[in-house]
Amino acid sequence: MIVLATPEDPDTVSVVPVLEAIVKSAPRLSMRLYSDDDDLSALDELLENTDLINDLDELDLPQVFIFDDEWQLVDQWGPRPQVVEASLDRWLDRNPEYETLADTNDDADQEAYSALLEQLTYEMRVWYNSGVDEECTKEVRKLLENLQSDDA
Repeated sequence: MIVLATPEDPDTVSVVPVLEAIVKSAPRLSMRLYSDDDDLSALDELLENTDLINDLDELDLPQVFIFDDEWQLVDQWGPRPQVVEASLDRWLDRNPEYETLADTNDDADQEAYSALLEQLTYEMRVWYNSGVDEECTKEVRKLLENLQSDDA
């Protein structure tokens, strides 16, 4: 399992610990964590149908890539459990400036963006701690179970 993430992203903060727990409980799994700032050329070569280097800005992180023993991509998951989507959409509707502030270089805008990011990170932690972490675990485990039944 290779996880590609943005370190300060609220989903990363919540999803990666869940993935680590799953990997600890599954002896056949290992996990490598890469930041979107890392050299991703090796991962790009593994992802045959994706131009990771050029499309990275469009990819919603974190993304989990699951490979078989021969480094063939067998499945992908991310960036968050489905149950979070509605909560995130509501939060973004209440804070429409979040995405526009992220793309500016103005110091005041970046300060406002940082404050919103901190608020979103806090709220997402509350969502995950109120049971979403279990939903995340269920989604990833179901994905892995489906892969295991495909192997059979």
